[in-house]
Amino acid sequence: PRGVYTGSIGFCFPCYGAHRDLHSLPTRRSSDLMGRVADVGSVTVPKLFEVGRDPTLLQMTSTVAAQTQAPISQILANMFPCASITGAPKVRTMEIIKELEPQPRGVYTGSIGFWDPDGQAQFNVAIRTVLVDRELGQATYGVGSGIVWDSVAGDEYEECRVKSRVLTEKRPSFQLIETMLWQPDGGVFLLDEHLERLRNSAEYFGIEWAETAVLSEIESLTQTLNACESATAFGARRPFHPANRPTERWCAARSRARRAGKAANRFTNRLAVPQNHPPPPVRGGSRQPPGVRRRDPAQRARRTDRSQQLQHRAAAGWRTGDAAG
Repeated sequence: PRGVYTGSIGFCFPCYGAHRDLHSLPTRRSSDLMGRVADVGSVTVPKLFEVGRDPTLLQMTSTVAAQTQAPISQILANMFPCASITGAPKVRTMEIIKELEPQPRGVYTGSIGFWDPDGQAQFNVAIRTVLVDRELGQATYGVGSGIVWDSVAGDEYEECRVKSRVLTEKRPSFQLIETMLWQPDGGVFLLDEHLERLRNSAEYFGIEWAETAVLSEIESLTQTLNACESATAFGARRPFHPANRPTERWCAARSRARRAGKAANRFTNRLAVPQNHPPPPVRGGSRQPPGVRRRDPAQRARRTDRSQQLQHRAAAGWRTGDAAG
């Protein structure tokens, strides 16, 4: 028997219960429609409420699978238009759409796919798709949202705006940065924490994480440092322009929490930070690679000394205030 699966797709802002409930409707509807052409008892939902990250939005997806002996024409007739496009009741909803929309949608919310001579077929739901008319020199990109009885107009409009952001916002290129302390007798200080932060940032921005390559590059750099004992510091020349007015001296008495998704990650182009990414994932577990040094009481003592120095400076006439740490 041929395997049949369909992706039931629902847009996701933060994954609150209401969004999961809204997403579950087309998932159940897809299961019902697939059951009409599937072998008895073969319909399953192997993946439910999976959230994937695209450059401009998050996408929630569930997978419905089944086994079938039905011909491809019967499968297509039952599965399209997709349940996540029409909702329920399917036929009446299609009639309402026809009444409200004066022109056909074209390929948008339709399907693009193939059927090979061996009987294998794959068809998608044509969303996030640009249709280019080369004769007219026009391109069309459809966006929409699922309107239900308790929909809020502002939220639905915002969903359309977010979905179309890929057309209006260019994502600048950038590289991740990680500053590490290397010591001749101990290697890279807190290496596992540095790797974890890099990995979290890479996952957050959708960058492929290659830990083996990162470790190899670190090893190559540390070998260079070992070969040259004088290579203990580096500097860069920058022009200095003194201020033409009196300046105030400030002392950072305490740090201010950074906004997740911006200062939580370090990279070369600060303008490249997306404005509404969710917080980066928190991963558990740690490793103990060679050269790792854990935090020790001496480090905590140094922090205490630093705090005391700040207090002394404040008492000596330095102004204290918040600083973005």
